[in-house]
Amino acid sequence: MNSSSAVATDPGWRPALSWRILLYGLVPAVFVTRLAGDNSSFGIVRIRQYFLGFFVTKLYLTSVTRIVSRVQDIIDPPAWWWPVFISYSVVSLGLTLWSRSKPLDVNDESLLKKSYLASFMLGHSFALTPTMLGFVGTFIVGGMRSLLLGLGFSLLGFLVIAPTRASLKRRQDEVSRQGSTLSVLGTLTRE
Repeated sequence: MNSSSAVATDPGWRPALSWRILLYGLVPAVFVTRLAGDNSSFGIVRIRQYFLGFFVTKLYLTSVTRIVSRVQDIIDPPAWWWPVFISYSVVSLGLTLWSRSKPLDVNDESLLKKSYLASFMLGHSFALTPTMLGFVGTFIVGGMRSLLLGLGFSLLGFLVIAPTRASLKRRQDEVSRQGSTLSVLGTLTRE
């Protein structure tokens, strides 16, 4: 490992607990727009803030859906809905796993960081789709069942992509197996 990996320590989840969770949760475009520009200031703390913002978004969606589902009264949901929904959610989970299996670019630190962020955002998008489809299902079948089931599938996906210490260690092992001395955590803690 290089010298930057020797001094890189995981700051943990505590620094991620800030008002930005609300901002990223309610207005995810703020994070994505910023990410599309200069992403040099996006370290592990910001990634974890965005990850936690997911739960703020889900609380909002659940609240809105609860109100809407009480107003809506559909007697006969379409027969095609549940097989399509379950199939799509399972495929989304598989794609979430696939996004984490893509190798990181180890040519230099900036490419390593960009490839990690791309992998994280891709996995996040795939993990989020069952919840979004479940939200739509609230209007198709009525009630909260499709949203709650979508949240369950999304939670499984988010467990796969969570930027935990163990996940970062696995990614570091992958980088080392590619013959690189770059540090994933070192790259992500430099803001």
